[in-house]
Amino acid sequence: MPPRIAHCILEPRYSGAEMLVLGLARAQIADGCSVAVIALRPSDPTFLGEMQALGRLRCELFVPARALVGQQRLSWIRRSCALFAPDVLFAHSLLPSLYSRLALVGNSKVSLATVLHADDDFDDVLVRALERLLWRKHSVVVGVSPASLRNYRARITAKQNTRLIANGVELEAVRAAAAQRAWARQHIFNAAPDDIVLLQVGRISVQKQQRLSAAAVGLLRRHISLKNIKLFFAGPIEGEKYYRDIVTTAHALGIAGNIYFLGPCKDVPVLLAGADAHLMPSRWEAQGIAALEALASGVFCVFTALEAFLPHQGLPGVELLPEDATDTQLADVLATAIHTSALTRRYTREMENYGFERCAREYRDLANTLANSHRIR
Repeated sequence: MPPRIAHCILEPRYSGAEMLVLGLARAQIADGCSVAVIALRPSDPTFLGEMQALGRLRCELFVPARALVGQQRLSWIRRSCALFAPDVLFAHSLLPSLYSRLALVGNSKVSLATVLHADDDFDDVLVRALERLLWRKHSVVVGVSPASLRNYRARITAKQNTRLIANGVELEAVRAAAAQRAWARQHIFNAAPDDIVLLQVGRISVQKQQRLSAAAVGLLRRHISLKNIKLFFAGPIEGEKYYRDIVTTAHALGIAGNIYFLGPCKDVPVLLAGADAHLMPSRWEAQGIAALEALASGVFCVFTALEAFLPHQGLPGVELLPEDATDTQLADVLATAIHTSALTRRYTREMENYGFERCAREYRDLANTLANSHRIR
């Protein structure tokens, strides 16, 4: 009998973990599983269409009308699990994991799997202490990168059952979007044929370093005219103050007219099709889905040399910056790419290990294993 699977997330939105859950829910429903999504915050308005589409697939949705805090979150998770009765609950990221385990204390009917979407969630002393108290409440800890599991074992415990499941993307869908390049440039970017479109996908947050990208564009004027340079940020604003810092930086450098904020975006492959380069100078990443989509699209890519991105070193059209990269270094990389026509090409890269079918299959197999072993007990 197919397992009943629930996914607990913080907020339905266009972000990496939530987009993974969206794809997993669809795949698991197609496999004959009963699936539910439990959220602790209301859906971002831009994501409502995705949730409604899941509902039409008969995915059960437990999404509150207002943001929940503290005890409200515990009660919400308990009530949702009582109504849906999952065999397996995947709690995505640290907060949903902690609240799910606390909510299900005394509930022996649910196998709980935590999915770590960041390399290291346990810098905070109090968070580490709480995790060390609750780690036995997991059935398994899933990491999307080797670093996430290595850091969990080092900071929390080496006794926990762990599983590496790398993220995956719909490779064919990303590649097929290339046919929409002209449409994207005209209707999304409003770009002339000789405009250079730089794209950065991700939440507007200190982690993603959009301010560094803006400052680098300002320094590009040392090398080329900025007349045809456009930098687009696609993603929800996570930190209002950080967003204002980016805008202030752009005005101070005289490049406010070169920078555009698209907000949350549904079809990232189409954005990538219209772009000439994808920038991801993140301070930290476990394994960015946007990075995998960019690599699959063939667009020129700039990453920081984080562990998550090191496997892509040496791929054609991929440049890695130092982890502590400056705006000057990023500007120099972009200037060199422009001068060598690197931005006018599309690159063929071997990405088959990052296909979503493989990712969904590994989650399905894990859910079956957890549900079966739980039923036997």
